[in-house]
Amino acid sequence: MDSTVSPVSPTQATQHVRLDLHVRPDAVATELPSTKSVQSAWTSEPVENRISSHAAIAGRLAATFKTSEQRFERDPDTATLVFKRIDPTSGEVIMQLPTQSVLDLRAYLKQQETSSQAEASLSKTA
Repeated sequence: MDSTVSPVSPTQATQHVRLDLHVRPDAVATELPSTKSVQSAWTSEPVENRISSHAAIAGRLAATFKTSEQRFERDPDTATLVFKRIDPTSGEVIMQLPTQSVLDLRAYLKQQETSSQAEASLSKTA
């Protein structure tokens, strides 16, 4: 078995030529097999550009945020700074951080803390 490699001159190099029988006249020349050949964009099937439901929701939110008002308010029960995004036409709160349920929980915990401290101070005096 001969394992020597003989040098090849540039004129002796073989040239690979596609011999596709089903090549369209407007196909772009590539080294791909004919089943994976590239077609011109305007002659191929149209591509559907449907956006996902998440992208649609994000688009609606972006449009809403462009027309909404931003407010910073202090919650009277917890003394927490609250960010609100409000629809100017209806006055409805679109988004609030922290949410109302978190504010209610903080107010409840603050009330429980003050009542337990009051009970502890009463038991010390008795």
